[in-house]
Amino acid sequence: DAQVYAVPFAAQQRICNPSDRFRKPAESVCFAGSYYGVGHDERKRQMDALLPSIIEFNGAIYDRMSSVDSDRYKFPEQYHAYIRPSVPFSEVVKLYKKFKVFLNVNTIVDSPTMMSRRVYELLACGTPVVSTPSKALEAKFSGIVQIANNAKEANIIIDKLLNDEFFWDKISHL
Repeated sequence: DAQVYAVPFAAQQRICNPSDRFRKPAESVCFAGSYYGVGHDERKRQMDALLPSIIEFNGAIYDRMSSVDSDRYKFPEQYHAYIRPSVPFSEVVKLYKKFKVFLNVNTIVDSPTMMSRRVYELLACGTPVVSTPSKALEAKFSGIVQIANNAKEANIIIDKLLNDEFFWDKISHL
């Protein structure tokens, strides 16, 4: 009988590490990725649950699709003031270390193994991640990735990470 296993993502430790964190003044909270106004309804629901935290904490959105002229990928109007253009991967890793908190959403929520590679990279950099729930996050990073079901929960967690230095240090270390 053949046995098949999922190979988890990894982070390149030469670039994804906690060195040089906050060399510049740190920023609060960030989301880097795409918004799908059409299709991916579950992902859109999750983004609508987490993105209000960008406004609450004067964060930033790095829009992966910023160079694409399509209504399909446009972030809702209330986030336009927080949007910054996409950056290449070499710059994304610098963002991981520039922000105190990163947001994550999950396109696939029912898989025990599938999640964003970005979660591994962020954690390797020591950057706390606040995410909507997924089976993979629960299986792999329970108690490390902070889970929020809605904007109210996300705001409580992010506020604690930004204002409780001991809590931030603990989560970053984990």
